[in-house]
Amino acid sequence: MPNYGRFVIDDSIAEDKRNAIVDRVKENLDKMKSETADREPIIKKRQDFYEGRHHRWTNVTGQVIKEQEGHILAVFNYVLRFCQKVHQTLTNNPPRIKIKSKDEANEVETSRSERVEDVIYDVLRQNKFFPVVFKRCAINQIRDGDFMFECKVMEDLKGKRIQISPMEDLLKITVGWDDASGTTFSFVSFSDMWTTEKIKREFGYEAEAMSELDMTQQGTTKGDHLKDQYGLMTDTSGKNDAVPTGENKLPKAKITDYWGYEVIDSRVRVVNLVFVNNENVQFIVTEYDDIPKFIGHSLLVAGKPWSMSFIDPLMDPQIELNDRSSYRDWE
Repeated sequence: MPNYGRFVIDDSIAEDKRNAIVDRVKENLDKMKSETADREPIIKKRQDFYEGRHHRWTNVTGQVIKEQEGHILAVFNYVLRFCQKVHQTLTNNPPRIKIKSKDEANEVETSRSERVEDVIYDVLRQNKFFPVVFKRCAINQIRDGDFMFECKVMEDLKGKRIQISPMEDLLKITVGWDDASGTTFSFVSFSDMWTTEKIKREFGYEAEAMSELDMTQQGTTKGDHLKDQYGLMTDTSGKNDAVPTGENKLPKAKITDYWGYEVIDSRVRVVNLVFVNNENVQFIVTEYDDIPKFIGHSLLVAGKPWSMSFIDPLMDPQIELNDRSSYRDWE
């Protein structure tokens, strides 16, 4: 079993075929940028309401989906309280795993099924699944509508192990959906910024750090709330964010982890490609039957692969409540 965590190039495929797959993957990822941009406004809005940045939003005509400078400040964050209650309900009683034996009257079969249960629980404990992965995926499901985690076989000096990790930022995820039901996909990629030291430490690859300009998000649009109609108290700089971002200025490079299906030697195989700053540094034809990433949904919407969030129906009433409360306070 290969180690799906190191930079290696599979030499079992001819170089020209390998390069053709790499070029097609790059083209597909470039085409998916519009899909990510389509999800970005609603994902950021959900995060703003979860973390209490309601002052950035208004229902005033002509000011839809824009940050509002000079907007009223009163924020009663019932959305967060709602999320907390739902999260407690979902995670208060973790599901119990029961493997039913083929013959419950047979002690050998019963013993085997119990051993399988023990192995599963051991893997979950090693990955801190219930205290970490399970709870973090649950809040993603409530706030963002969908959640994702990966389950891979890793190998090191101690032997093989199963690694389960949550993929929390949906804006870093690209999914090549096969249909509108959100059940099957041809590829999944996850992009992130890693420090050059981490890349060298983990994979022994000397990555070139990206400039701060390249890492800065561009294109943010801000409204002035009808020429500062209220002119009260706040701006949209983010200085009042309740949760620190953890951002730093360490030299970083962009890493993209891609998993997809390819037809190789008349067989459908799962391949894993890794790009650092758009350069392919890993190409593996894996032994997996399916892509080792799972995407879960909450409130399904017919004809759309992504879900509606639990808090989507609450955001407009929350805006109205805050607007009216502030209006009475300042009348």
